Amino acid sequence: MLIYAYYIRKRAHAIKTLILTVFCVLFIGCAEYRYDVVEFDEYPDRKDVEEWFKDEVWLKKWPLHLAAYSGDEELINILCSERVCDPNLKMTDWYNSTPLGWAASAGHLGTVKLLIKLGADPLVPPNDAGHTPLGNAIRGGRPATAKFLKDYEIEKLGSLRDVHDNFLGEEEETDFLEGHNEIDCEEIYFGIQEFLNLADQRWQRLDNEEFKNKNHADEIALEAGFFSQQAANYSQVFAALCKG
Repeated sequence: MLIYAYYIRKRAHAIKTLILTVFCVLFIGCAEYRYDVVEFDEYPDRKDVEEWFKDEVWLKKWPLHLAAYSGDEELINILCSERVCDPNLKMTDWYNSTPLGWAASAGHLGTVKLLIKLGADPLVPPNDAGHTPLGNAIRGGRPATAKFLKDYEIEKLGSLRDVHDNFLGEEEETDFLEGHNEIDCEEIYFGIQEFLNLADQRWQRLDNEEFKNKNHADEIALEAGFFSQQAANYSQVFAALCKG
């Protein structure tokens, strides 16, 4: 475990260096650099997701949401094409969330596109937790998915906004556009700083404290690695959505 913790620590410091380099390039102009939009971490393991759904007795009740979160496009095609499930079905056991929101949270861009093709609406109002599919992608640190959904929203709302300007009153238009505001780049930026601070706090504890329980030290190292990874995820989202 200590070897693994050491590996996590080294990896986290490398991530932090990458984050600082990206910001330097994007906003200070240190060098010419092309930042490719890629997902940072791997997709969630289907077995783990199935275990979660099994524990909650959701396997038979919400198969489309499980397929969306797992990126199972073959099953999604079967469920939606044969009209077994509505692609906009709200999961009443989990904040009235939609399959599209689950796919966006996991960063399955291909699955997101497939669900939209099958009739899922990215412009649905926020779920009971206050999140749209775009918001889920941002919170999950999924830059490619977030950028796609942002571009989709701008394209669709741009034309729909014109229609509503002509035919709806101000109050009705506000209701329609609720939850589809501009991306708060400042909030994402401060999220990066917060995750970096949380990681640094844990590295400092490892440097300054003597741990009698090695498992405790390993846990702190893993937490530091997790927060560093989240900072990297948010950094990529920031680069994808805010660099312009």
